[in-house]
Amino acid sequence: MKILQLVSSFGIGGAEKFVADLSVELKAQGHEVTILVLDHAKDVGKDPDYEKNIIEYLNEKQVQVIHVGEKARRRPFTIFSALNITIKSFNPDVIHSHLLIWSVFLSFFWGKRKHIFTQHTNVLRFPFIHKVFVR
Repeated sequence: MKILQLVSSFGIGGAEKFVADLSVELKAQGHEVTILVLDHAKDVGKDPDYEKNIIEYLNEKQVQVIHVGEKARRRPFTIFSALNITIKSFNPDVIHSHLLIWSVFLSFFWGKRKHIFTQHTNVLRFPFIHKVFVR
């Protein structure tokens, strides 16, 4: 199965470690896994060395990592474009998002694709969006 993981960054945090470990385990089970990362750690004020170590670990385990680009959160079209290109080229069977904005994009533009959303925080800035898009 082809699985696309969508994560905000690889800064220090539980969600980031979870995505890396889950992706490695899925790869070990024979799945093809690609991770699309929204921001570089330095762009969100997190440790770039931690990010470097996680990416080296993922590369060693043959999990592909793609970064959207610098300060992507400020450019929604860049996010949309990168997601569109990645979905078309990778053609995943399942998309697993770990950020609400990814799920919003997926629901609007790729609603026919199977996707899973994992909420990693207890605090939502816009809870009404969560109620609309998460079933």
